[in-house]
Amino acid sequence: MEKESFPLLIIGIEDNGNGVSDDELKKISEPFYKIDNSRNSKDSGVGLGLAISKDIIQSHGGNISFSNSKELGGLAVKIKIPLKQKFIWNIIRKPLSFSNFMNSLKIIN
Repeated sequence: MEKESFPLLIIGIEDNGNGVSDDELKKISEPFYKIDNSRNSKDSGVGLGLAISKDIIQSHGGNISFSNSKELGGLAVKIKIPLKQKFIWNIIRKPLSFSNFMNSLKIIN
């Protein structure tokens, strides 16, 4: 039986922070793992955000990967999620805000 193929929604996010070491990139989505131990514990989370995000993305058949941004120098995140419904995309040739992007999608049931 042939596996059904769906188009992918690919989301890229980059920042201009300090970047992350190769060793930390491997651990970044583990539960309770925090990169920056120097932050005040009152101001930082408990290290669950990326672990929860990874679990949700994988439960939808997608994946999340981390690297260092070559352009901005900070962390780069790439999320790939298969679109398992039929979508009509409004073709817009300029960057979109997230809300405008979501408004540009129409789902056909």
